[in-house]
Amino acid sequence: MALTSTSYAILGLLDIREWSAYELTQQARRSLAFIWPMSETQLYAEPKRLATEGLITITAGRAGPQRTRQQLRITEKGRRALRVWLATEPSAPRLQMEVLLRALLAT
Repeated sequence: MALTSTSYAILGLLDIREWSAYELTQQARRSLAFIWPMSETQLYAEPKRLATEGLITITAGRAGPQRTRQQLRITEKGRRALRVWLATEPSAPRLQMEVLLRALLAT
């Protein structure tokens, strides 16, 4: 299965440290939201896909007496995939700005 830039964004965050699924979502909002926005759905679904590929592990940990949380950790396979991607040529930049589109079409 081909990985997306979103896949690599998540691998990159997990390369920094282990996160719970909730913490990962919060960190992505703080650090990536303005350059690579991702929906909350993506942030919870993509790690499951990465785990299926063996790029991360997901383990259940305690979050209190009644609750558990998913702990996400990058694997060596995930680190290798991230390093290979980082060494490749990026695609051409794309910029989408609704305000500019409206200005162009309004003239």
